[in-house]
Amino acid sequence: VIPFDVTSALFTDDAAKFRFVQLPEGEQIHYSDTERWTNPPGTIYIKTFAYPVDERMPELGYQLIETRLLVFNEDGADTWTYVYPEGDNSDAVRINWGPVLDVSWTNILGETISLDYEVPSVPQCKECHGVSTRSLGPSSGMLNRDNQYGPGVGMANQIDYMDSLDMFDSTPPPQDKRTTYAMAPAVNATAGLHDRARSYFDSNCSHCHA
Repeated sequence: VIPFDVTSALFTDDAAKFRFVQLPEGEQIHYSDTERWTNPPGTIYIKTFAYPVDERMPELGYQLIETRLLVFNEDGADTWTYVYPEGDNSDAVRINWGPVLDVSWTNILGETISLDYEVPSVPQCKECHGVSTRSLGPSSGMLNRDNQYGPGVGMANQIDYMDSLDMFDSTPPPQDKRTTYAMAPAVNATAGLHDRARSYFDSNCSHCHA
């Protein structure tokens, strides 16, 4: 699986998110610079939601809450949701109807944050995710940024790295010619208002309204 991150993330109760994509061998994503990417059958996007055990001590790691899979087929996509037992990151249980979980974690100020975390049901996920072969988050504007790929690769532009793995059906334009959304648009005072609004709408609204 290939890790990726987005420039302008959907807000989900301050949860951390870990994103990955797996592409079937020999298949390619239809790349577009201005539209959401179109995925071949068998493509799987993975997103795990988690909270730090104690934000002041990163070495303690994360408490995993749920993992969602978006599995593309010929007609659209299937959604799969897995929930981790409290305090156990080693396994997860597949669910169809989302529970409400008691979640608590310690923030950077040492405050204990408690919340009712609502896991969406599979039908809720399919309302937006199961209607076409286009992805919602993955797009040029969302992925045209650097990511750390570890030993042998290091820091690299995500689209360039995916292109080096032959994951696209056409060669993306150079980095400075690609659509790029503003990062953290709600607080990014260095970006113009138009770019900040476009980034926010893209991540928070366009997955249904596009």
